[in-house]
Amino acid sequence: MTKVDEALESVLEGYASFLRERMLAPLRHQPYLVRWVQEFLLFAEQHRGYTFEQTLELFLAALGERVGITPWQIQQAADALRIYRYQYRADASRAEEARPTPTTAGTDEGQLHRLVRRPKSVTSPVGVMHSICISGSLFGVCRSPRPTQ
Repeated sequence: MTKVDEALESVLEGYASFLRERMLAPLRHQPYLVRWVQEFLLFAEQHRGYTFEQTLELFLAALGERVGITPWQIQQAADALRIYRYQYRADASRAEEARPTPTTAGTDEGQLHRLVRRPKSVTSPVGVMHSICISGSLFGVCRSPRPTQ
């Protein structure tokens, strides 16, 4: 298993725990929510350079084109992904900001820590929240945001 696979697995396990602890969905639905996040993260890795909401729209459109996907499944995926982005990652980001940064910057452990770092958000001049980290990079590896029109 590669470090990226391990990091993805860790993020998905953390999200599953978050859903359970906060009771954000019935237990029988939670595996499906985690699966939507996994599919989205893999999709986003192939569609770099977009904001979270832009990538989400692309992902939901691609879901809508799949045979057998119903509107309630698209809504379930959208809900799961917004919980992931705006609750789970925001919660983890606040916890990370309160924790001291490890001094392993040059090691593989330090690189992995940066890989799963949670993004910070900023308000654009028009007052819309944008992520500094582009969702198209797996787990929010930070880059400059793409200009919005």
